[in-house]
Formats: sequence, structure tokens, C-alpha cells
Amino acid sequence: MELTNYSAIDIRGQLFSAEPELARTMERISTGKRIIRSSDDPGVTAIAMKKHSDLTRNHSIRTGIQNAISYANMQNEGLKQVGEIYHRMGEIAQSSVDVMKNNDDRGALDKEFNELVERLIKIRDDKFNGVALFDPLVGCGSGPIDFSDGLNEQTPADYGEPKSKGNPRSIADPSGTKWYQMWESAADVHAYDGKLTLKVNGGTAEERYVVRQGDTVIFDSGEWKTAGNAYQYDYDTFAIDFGVGKPTTFEFIPSTVGDGTDTRGSNKKDPSDDTLPVDNGIYDNETVNGAGDGYLKQLGVASTAALLGKKFTNQGQVTTAEAPGDSTTLKIQIYSDTLFQAEAVFEPVVVNNDQVVLTDVRGETMTIKSLGFGTMAGHSVKTMDDAQTTLEKLYGETGDGTQEGEVHCLLTEQQSKAAAHISRLNTAIDKLRVNQVNEERVLSTIEDADFAMESTRLARHSMKLDLLNNMLATATRMTDVLMPLAAQRPGAS
Repeated sequence: MELTNYSAIDIRGQLFSAEPELARTMERISTGKRIIRSSDDPGVTAIAMKKHSDLTRNHSIRTGIQNAISYANMQNEGLKQVGEIYHRMGEIAQSSVDVMKNNDDRGALDKEFNELVERLIKIRDDKFNGVALFDPLVGCGSGPIDFSDGLNEQTPADYGEPKSKGNPRSIADPSGTKWYQMWESAADVHAYDGKLTLKVNGGTAEERYVVRQGDTVIFDSGEWKTAGNAYQYDYDTFAIDFGVGKPTTFEFIPSTVGDGTDTRGSNKKDPSDDTLPVDNGIYDNETVNGAGDGYLKQLGVASTAALLGKKFTNQGQVTTAEAPGDSTTLKIQIYSDTLFQAEAVFEPVVVNNDQVVLTDVRGETMTIKSLGFGTMAGHSVKTMDDAQTTLEKLYGETGDGTQEGEVHCLLTEQQSKAAAHISRLNTAIDKLRVNQVNEERVLSTIEDADFAMESTRLARHSMKLDLLNNMLATATRMTDVLMPLAAQRPGAS
């Protein structure tokens, strides 16, 4: 007779199923995690992995914004120092305007002024973790910059003494040739690239026109002379294009505006006429007396037609050099014994160096505008006129800082932008903190074990296992009782 204890087999199967459930419950309690392996719940595991990725990115973005806040705070402190330097520059310029100051007094004031200019340049070149704090291409205004003020015979030379004082030639040009005097007009143009339109009208007296970026000569006309008197004949123009990484070129644009009329006051043919000389259609400066000097000879061409609409690097005695891009200070220098007239206007190439900061895991960004300020390079307090020009540059024409001027630009544009950057960055990082807390809460709901529930499950599984073990033991004993009875033969005693 076959005897099979189906009850024991069934109970053993239930016991084998209950033991893993107890083990998983104990593992959840010991690790604190609801999902130990991806097989526990593939869908929830995928969601949890995405949340972990978002939290990692959130942390990286927070670190970036914190660095940006430190950077913006450094900018703000730098601009405060600039404001203090501007204030001292204004005091120096105002003192130099005082009629009681002599040349020695102004010389001492100008020395301190130049030291302050160097401090401004140093602040502008400061870096934070290798990143420049300020953009040299950012300044007040973005329009053309006029260098013409100071480039005429009424303006005292910046270097040297007039021939009439009997001093020797002492001012050396880039080739080493000595001149009596040199006029210089300089400005921080907040650009490495641009176009300089240089109109010259020197007449038969030789002059040399030199353009420098920082200390590097990028344009040199050589010893230039044309026809007649500067107040009677044509202006001619050098249109000079330059920039970093490209050759400096120039276009020579001859003029026919000039008919021999003297443009100065009572010397005019008609004193009541305030207009410039008329266009008589004649290139007065093409040649001198039909041969010899003139722009044709100096540029080494046979005709004016060979010049029109063409750009050159080096042509005739005129030479150019690539702009080094190491300074935003542009200088126009005129070497001459008797300066007549010159005009110069620079049009910068505007470059946008604004920074974009990532503020959210969804790809939201914030644009941080580049900040900068004027270094006052090219300005001085050597004379009363220089000091007055410096005051206007600092405080605007009204002198109270309420309109265009470096102080007005600093207070209303640069410092306000810096404060706005800090405020916006702080708001962005606060938003990220809130988002992180919310994401961590969601992730906790997904991943973390419910200890109350798991404890209940542990108790339930433990009780179930105890019960099944007891039932298995009972079922096994029943087999031991029934086996001898099943082995007995009928009729046996």
C-alpha cells in the first residue's frame, strides 16, 4: 500500500515560499530601502534612477551658481574700489583747475593721477579663479569716439618745445627721426577691433601720423606732406581697419573739397561765410607743383584712380602692423614742427562677452551681463584744459555726475547690474534648494522603507513561519503513526 503525506508536502511548499518573504522584509528593515534590487520593481527603479540623476545635476548647478555668486560679489567689491578712485581723481582734477596752481603743482598732481590710472587698469585685469572679473570691452556708451579735440595748432604740444624757443629737436618718432614737438590724443576705447577715420591736413610742412594700440605702432604714415596751407586746401583721409588676428589695412580717400579759400576768421575771402571751402573737383594734394611731393609719390602710385576704393597693408612709405590685442588704449600721435589740423574718429567693433549660467535641471538659464569701467587712460591734469576735460569725462558736462560720464556710468549701470546679478543668482539658488528638498521627498517616498509597515510584515511573516513549522511537525508525526498501521497485513495479530 502506498502512503503519501500530501499535507506535509503542501505545508513544506508554503514554508519555502514564506521564508524569502521574511528575508526580504528583514533586508528592507536592515537597509532602510524599499527597493533593494531592480527586479523588486523595475518601473519604480527607473523613476528612482531619474530622480537620482536630477539630484546630481541639481547639486552641480547649485555649485555653479554659488561660484557665480562669489564671482559677482568680487565684481561688486571691485566696482566699489573704482568709485573711490574716481572720487580721488575728481579731487585731483578739481585742484588742478585752480588758477593758483603752477606747473610744478600740476606735475605732482598728474603723477598721482597716472598712478590712479594704473590702479584702475590693475583692477580691470584682476581675475577670480583664473576668470577675468571685468571685460575691457565694456564701458560707457557704444558710439564713435572722437579724438579730434587737441589735434590743432591752438593746442599746446604734449611733448617737446616749439622751434621758436630755440631748443633742439628732441622728440623721436618710431623711425628715430627727431622732431620739435609731438601731439597725442589717447582714449580707452574698450575695443581691440574697429575702424579709425583719420583726416589729415598738414600742408607743405612735413608731419608724421602714427596710430598705436597700447605701445604698439599699428599705422605709420611716414613723413607726410602735401600742398599749400592746411586752412586753404583739401583734407585727405586714412580709413584704418584693425583687429586681433587680422592684418591692419587702410584705405586712402583723397578729397577735392578745398578751393584755396582761407577758413580762418577775418582771413576768409568772405568773412560772413561760415561754410567750408567748396568742392572744386581738383585733387590739390595729388602732386605739388605738378611733380615731387604729394600723395601719389608718398603712396607710390601713378594716379588717384589707382587708390580709389582699394585697401592696402603697406603702400609706398605708409606701413601697418597687426594689432596685438593687448590693450584697449588707442593713441593718435602727430610728430610735427608746426601742427595744423587733424581729425580722428574711432568706431569700435562691439563684442558681446555676456555669460550664460545654468539655473535649473530643465535647462533654464540666466544671462549675466559683462561689466566694465573706464580706466581714464589718455586723460591727465597737466594743464587746466586737461583737468577740465578730465572732470567732464568723470562727471559729464554738467559736472554733477547726473549724465554721461564715468561716475554716472559706474553708479547707474555697472554697480546696479552687479547688484542685480547677485539678487538674481540668490533667487535662483533658493529655488534650487526648494526643488532639491521636493525631489528628495519624492525619492524618499519611492525608495525608503516604511518601518511601521515592514515591522508589521515581519511580525506577520514570523508568525506564519512559526505556524507552518508547527503544522509541518504535526503532519510529519502523523506519517510516523500511520506508517506502521499501513504496513500490517490483514489477519495478523
